[in-house]
This record gives sequence, structure tokens and C-alpha cells, in this order.
Amino acid sequence: MAKGPTSTFAAQRASAVILIPIALWFLWSLAAHAGEDLEGARNWLAQTHNKFLFGLFVTVGVFHGRIGLHEIIQDYFYGGMAKTLDTIAIAAAVLIALITWISLFQI
Repeated sequence: MAKGPTSTFAAQRASAVILIPIALWFLWSLAAHAGEDLEGARNWLAQTHNKFLFGLFVTVGVFHGRIGLHEIIQDYFYGGMAKTLDTIAIAAAVLIALITWISLFQI
């Protein structure tokens, strides 16, 4: 019998707990600014705290999704195919997070 949760299980649960308040903030922000034009959205995202929270939301969300995808890959693929898909998933997650932060700093 296992003594405690695996690191993957713990990381996914921790990222889910972190995502809850950030997702609520994001949904509230979407509702509060519904109907604004592109300039209004840009002005909102240009504020430092909104920029940071949105970047954190995407980064933690991608990390959380990556953990789930890793579990699916391990369950349904074997050998070289599993390693290849896992490498692609890691690269995609890192790329999405990097593009998000780079884009946010350009606003």
C-alpha cells in the first residue's frame, strides 16, 4: 500500500487548488468587462496585476493540463511512441507558456 500520494497526483491536485481562485478572478473579469472593445481589453490587460494573474492562470492551467495529458499518454501508449508524445506535450506546454508571457510583456 502506498504511503502517500505520488508526486504527479499531488502536483495535479495542487495546481487545481491554485487554479480555483485564479479562474474565479478570470471569470469575474470577463463578466465585468463584457462588451468592451479591443482597446478596453488591452487597457485592462496592461495593468500589472491583471497581466500577472492572467499569465499565472495560463501557466498553471497549461501545467495542470500537461500532467493530465501525461497520464493519458502513459495509459494508452507504450515505448517510443509514449516518449515521443510526452516530449511533444512538454514542448507544447512550455511554448504556450512562453508565448503567453512574451505577449503579455508586449502589451
